[in-house]
Amino acid sequence: MLYLARTFYDFDKLHECKNVLLKALHMQPSNYTLWFDLGVAMQQFAVKSLQNEAKRAADVREAIRELNLAVKMFKYCFSFGDKVIKYGFDMTKTKVHLKFCQSMLETGNKHLKYAEHREQQELAECRAQQESVKAIALQKIEKELREKNKLEMEKEVNEKKARDAEELLARKLEKWKTQGPQPNDENGDESKSKKRKGSGKKQIQKDDPVDEDTDRAQKAAL
Repeated sequence: MLYLARTFYDFDKLHECKNVLLKALHMQPSNYTLWFDLGVAMQQFAVKSLQNEAKRAADVREAIRELNLAVKMFKYCFSFGDKVIKYGFDMTKTKVHLKFCQSMLETGNKHLKYAEHREQQELAECRAQQESVKAIALQKIEKELREKNKLEMEKEVNEKKARDAEELLARKLEKWKTQGPQPNDENGDESKSKKRKGSGKKQIQKDDPVDEDTDRAQKAAL
């Protein structure tokens, strides 16, 4: 299993590498090489996560957790003491990894603050954008309601006018049915006026002195 773990490590499949090493440690908990390799895999996994430019705050937190675990792994290797040195275990190398992980923890905290600040800004921008979209949608709805109300009011006015016209026509028809057709007052007035004019002319012709003189002259000639 150690060879399989190293193969995953060489192909940068660190998650699979850690899983294999954890299974191996479950079967061989006293194998110091597995503890060391697990610490190195965790260290590399954390470094890779922190170097990712698109990392999120959750990724940074996971990287910090991996670094803390790697520190524990390397410190645990020191508990083996000198008994493992004779098997070729390099304590100096372990110290180098330990210091590196401790320094990366400080860097990781800075990365975490930066990532959290960036996510807060993104969240604020997202909320502002959502509010803007909501406001635009609300304005659109209000405009549609105003236009709808306007159309309904115009429709009511037109319907009322139509009803009034129908009622007026119905009243006129009902009056015509009950009273019958009425004489035209204007025509009657015109006839009366014509009659008055005609009688006036006859009276003027009758009383005209010119006609009387003419009659006398005619009689004297005879």
